[in-house]
Amino acid sequence: MTVKVVTDSTSDIPLEVAQKLGITIVPNYVNFGNDTFCEGIDITPEEFYQKLTENPIHPTTSAAPPIDFLKFYIELSQKTDNIISIHPSSKLSAIYNNALLAKKMAGEKTNCKIAVINSSLVVMAMGLLVISAARLAKEGKNLEEILELIQ
Repeated sequence: MTVKVVTDSTSDIPLEVAQKLGITIVPNYVNFGNDTFCEGIDITPEEFYQKLTENPIHPTTSAAPPIDFLKFYIELSQKTDNIISIHPSSKLSAIYNNALLAKKMAGEKTNCKIAVINSSLVVMAMGLLVISAARLAKEGKNLEEILELIQ
């Protein structure tokens, strides 16, 4: 089976690229006051920038909770036995730790091997690493080969 690649919306990977390479993007949250949006689902980048310029309230962000990652891991485990999940540094965000918690929860529900990677990168630098992993998966590389090459 092929390796499936997961990341989060901080990777800034364009949707067309993610779809072409089979990358699953877990959305994080953007908060404008009491209004909460899932990045890329409830709010587009254009809408975000419009709110940024028009709204007097500065946005805050929050990491996708473990249950969001778990939902995607379980869904993907129906299609593969191997998942690589690449996220920003644990020093910068709770995303990595939430993905690790979801991996632990998924282990109780599936036999899928999940490798959660602390990329030590952010935004498009991390996105390029994710894209590289997805291309290697499309070439038929196995989990260990991809992990070795992206390390």
